[in-house]
Amino acid sequence: MRRAIFLVALSLAGCPKLKGQKPAPSASATIVSAPVVDASAVQVDAGPPVPAVDPAVQANMEKAKEILADIQWMVHHGVTVNRKKPGDGDVTTKCEAIEGLKGAAGHNDPEMKKTIEEAEALCAFEVPLLTASEALDHLRGMPSQASRILTCDAARRDLDKARQVKPKDRKLLGLDAKRRQLCNR
Repeated sequence: MRRAIFLVALSLAGCPKLKGQKPAPSASATIVSAPVVDASAVQVDAGPPVPAVDPAVQANMEKAKEILADIQWMVHHGVTVNRKKPGDGDVTTKCEAIEGLKGAAGHNDPEMKKTIEEAEALCAFEVPLLTASEALDHLRGMPSQASRILTCDAARRDLDKARQVKPKDRKLLGLDAKRRQLCNR
């Protein structure tokens, strides 16, 4: 350690930019008088030990984040099924999977709680609007009266779910007007 400090001091003294300048006395005094400390005698306090993350908790966290990302993508694109991920399930299946993660390992983790709450908020309002909108879009081509009745009832139920969260929302009121127009023929 002492040898390294001495070599640094010598290299600075031989520097062509510093020739002709007097070195600062405190800097040279510090370099020469630096105490030698045995590194093995120094104990560094690393703080409290970092708890190991349970693999099951980590897996559930990753699953929750993936499901949330899928729900957000579907809501953003206005579709109930991601065609890029066939066999992955529709948006309501994703919402049911989030409900299933509530009691899973790690559900008390703050990050996990935040992810689940964000997904639940989407599933409580945006997803019912999305499914109702899709059902109403299918009404335009349905010739059967039974299909029309079933689809209208499904759209009404979805809009009622969304109404419990935000009763005066513009999108909700617009879809409800569309439902009344298409279903009251």
